[in-house]
Amino acid sequence: MNETLRVTLVGVLQLQDGSGRDCTPRGAKARGVISLLALAPDHRRTRRWIEAKLWSDRGPEQASGSLRQALMELRTALGDAADCLQADREFVTLLRLETDLERDPEASRAKLAAGSELLEGIDVRDQAYDEWLREQRARFQPDMLPGPSPALLNEDTQGIPLLIRTGQMPSGFGGFATLAMADAIGGLVSEFASVNVYGTSGATVQLGPQERGLLMQIDASEAGDQLHVICILGATRTGQSLWSRRVSLPLKQRDLLAQGEFPAIVFEAAEAALASLPRVVGSETALLKVESLVSRAVREMFSFDIHRLRLADSLLAEAARLIPGARIFAWQSLLRQIMLLERTEKNRAELLDQASTFARKAMDGPWINPLVLALVSQVQTTLLGDVDKGKALARDAMARSPYNAFGHAAAAIIHLREGHPELALQTAQQGARLAQSSSFLHWWESLAGMAYIGLGQYDDAIAVYESARARAPSFRPPLRNLLFLYLKRGDQDKAMRTLDDLKRLEPDFTLDRARNDPDYPVETMRRANFLKLPFAE
Repeated sequence: MNETLRVTLVGVLQLQDGSGRDCTPRGAKARGVISLLALAPDHRRTRRWIEAKLWSDRGPEQASGSLRQALMELRTALGDAADCLQADREFVTLLRLETDLERDPEASRAKLAAGSELLEGIDVRDQAYDEWLREQRARFQPDMLPGPSPALLNEDTQGIPLLIRTGQMPSGFGGFATLAMADAIGGLVSEFASVNVYGTSGATVQLGPQERGLLMQIDASEAGDQLHVICILGATRTGQSLWSRRVSLPLKQRDLLAQGEFPAIVFEAAEAALASLPRVVGSETALLKVESLVSRAVREMFSFDIHRLRLADSLLAEAARLIPGARIFAWQSLLRQIMLLERTEKNRAELLDQASTFARKAMDGPWINPLVLALVSQVQTTLLGDVDKGKALARDAMARSPYNAFGHAAAAIIHLREGHPELALQTAQQGARLAQSSSFLHWWESLAGMAYIGLGQYDDAIAVYESARARAPSFRPPLRNLLFLYLKRGDQDKAMRTLDDLKRLEPDFTLDRARNDPDYPVETMRRANFLKLPFAE
């Protein structure tokens, strides 16, 4: 039969066949499958993507079996329209499906404006699904939809396509590790940007000739006890190669997926995808423009240059004006923290209030992913002094996204505040290993420096601070700490050169201000009792 299915998404989920018969399955997971497919481009998703959203707490085999059971229930509920449900080894698709959002966008908009919610009362009980649902509800807010008669499912609200393809792969554990890398990269990129991740195992997705997106190709082979992996990131529209990385992983290494080069290449690939977005997606739609703005803002803010910090602020403000979201608010909050610690602005009380407001908005809104948790944790702990709240957020960020180096930064700051420099050093070093090829590496080096000071390992602290200083010459905290570390070591010449560099960045800096102003940001030196060291300026 060639029946058309109709699904109601605004309000309580309901699936009807062409005759109007209610064929909504009773099981929550089967209903979850319908919702995931109904809101997907072309009403199609990979099996692994669906399993990750509905059974995120189960192993691959259990999740696969649970999906088969849910599809069987859905197929039974469809009855004569069962041919609308297509499932093969890679994809699940609902054919000839029409949603209320597509069929009557004006009526859907009116229902949303009157207080109805997307997928009211659905009770899937999976953290990954709950997070996805929050994102969808944020996408379909009536006041965020432009124009007098908006189509809710249009190109402005669709994520940027990220196609992940695995080509040549070995069998056994090597193949499993390759697929795990593909999944981890896709998941981490989804934290940094609004992307729709498609396919592994050679899956193909057809894009229009002008559709902009990213393609990550991952191939692997075994030689002896080594797994050789090559990752290549390219632009789907032009075929241009944007980034590539080769790595050899020792298959016999304990915890291969958690230690060594594996986590580092995951973070590097995600950062490469983020950095490539402005070159790939352009600004044809609001979402594409937002992703380009955020990507550029993040690069600018970690320069710590006063003018580039202000540019980052304007870029994030424009992004938030177009499509506000938790990720943007979290970056805005962290940027206020950086401005305060760098002392680039005079309105310090206003910046502190803004940092608190942005942190609250990030946690109040949708899209609260592990990156958001990690960024807000750092602000709560460092700037707002709420260690308990920061600790809870850092713990959740680390548990949900072990490959995100910003989660390790948040955890390291907690350990420092709680007086555990040895744990802080371990966590900061793990974050640095993840971010070893990142343009932001100095962020984790600075945290390692504070831990070394707490352990009394001053030469090691100087080494990492000098590295951070070389990577980001405008980054002031390393210079402030280096000044007093060189005084502690009795190296007056290097202390003087460091003081000169610091005064070029901060003309009103004086030792008296650092020593006597309790609000001056040298808390690490204050705790180490270094501020009273003698020095003739």
